[in-house]
Amino acid sequence: CSSCKNPVPAIYKRGFFKYDASTKRQYCDEICYWFGSITDRATGYNSFEKINLINNFRKNNEDFILFKFVHAVVGSSYHISIRSNKEFNIDTKYCFNLFPRDFICPVYGTKMNLHSQERKAEVDVGKTNANKASLDRTNSNLGYVKGNVDWMSWGANRLKNDLSRSEL
Repeated sequence: CSSCKNPVPAIYKRGFFKYDASTKRQYCDEICYWFGSITDRATGYNSFEKINLINNFRKNNEDFILFKFVHAVVGSSYHISIRSNKEFNIDTKYCFNLFPRDFICPVYGTKMNLHSQERKAEVDVGKTNANKASLDRTNSNLGYVKGNVDWMSWGANRLKNDLSRSEL
């Protein structure tokens, strides 16, 4: 396998063995396939740490789902800081370790979701996304830098735009 260095089965089994024709890489499962598509620099893990992480994710798939979510949020934050011309030095590893494992928002004390619920015409969009996990900059004048980011619910992050953290 191109990611975890385990032997790849010789027989193709649907949903188990993946082959990326563009890079000629072979992957033994979905986790390795996903990790093969991102760089070590973007995740913050070296090759040895990445192999250990892949093996841990095989034991606990919920952590893998969280890791994919965190990686997507970090990617979005990178593009926001490029557009706003602010500094950016966080990576997926830093934000993944920062995420509260109990999924409790530090401001409201409510359980955060990784994805928005389905949006319906009669439901207010703000209410739909209120409990979605969001990466917050403590000081909005600074960019997404280590020590300046924290996880909270989208609703708390939205209110924080108008209030200070102590007023929440």
